[in-house]
Amino acid sequence: MDTVEGVLHRLNQLLADVERAARTDVGKASDLGSSERPHRASSEKGSDAIDELINSRRRASSVRGLRDSEAFERFKQELVDGLVRVDAAHRLLDLVEVILAYAGVRR
Repeated sequence: MDTVEGVLHRLNQLLADVERAARTDVGKASDLGSSERPHRASSEKGSDAIDELINSRRRASSVRGLRDSEAFERFKQELVDGLVRVDAAHRLLDLVEVILAYAGVRR
């Protein structure tokens, strides 16, 4: 798989693993945020930034797919155009696989 197509195939597999993990972890993440937070006693000097954050309303995050990002499209185009070497792309994907393994997304 030392071709551009091989790199793109491997990259798509990694993205599929990340997307699958994100879908299954959505419930876990929302469970963490929904539990009651213990109220911290304010210091005698008044509340600080941490107190304000803890006592603030819940915040929401938006999740965007990597597959549709401008950076991903630019990487693919530069790979196809020969601006990124295939062996360098494979080394990058090796690193990404190690990171995903540590994060428990990939084995």
